Amino acid sequence: MEINKNIENAIKKEIQSGLGEYFSYAWREKICEMLEEESKYARLCDWINEQIAESNKLIGVFCPADKNKEYTVSFFQTYLDEIQKLAVLVHLKEILLDERT
Repeated sequence: MEINKNIENAIKKEIQSGLGEYFSYAWREKICEMLEEESKYARLCDWINEQIAESNKLIGVFCPADKNKEYTVSFFQTYLDEIQKLAVLVHLKEILLDERT
């Protein structure tokens, strides 16, 4: 699972490097007005963490690094889908937890 954590951290690092530009858009100010309670952040963050954990498990199972003669294109597609989902989840979590949100 350490490899999965390294992947997650690499995605997180890339996302954080681009957040400055992301938050520079003026319409981001309006989003803050739409969010009512901090508890919504906590519940959403908990859900995102659960989804990240689930994706990490599936990434570990379907990782092409463990490829053998039984490894199928379908397995790779599952791996690819979960890596993409992980990137989106990490991105959303970083936006949610950013102090400017």
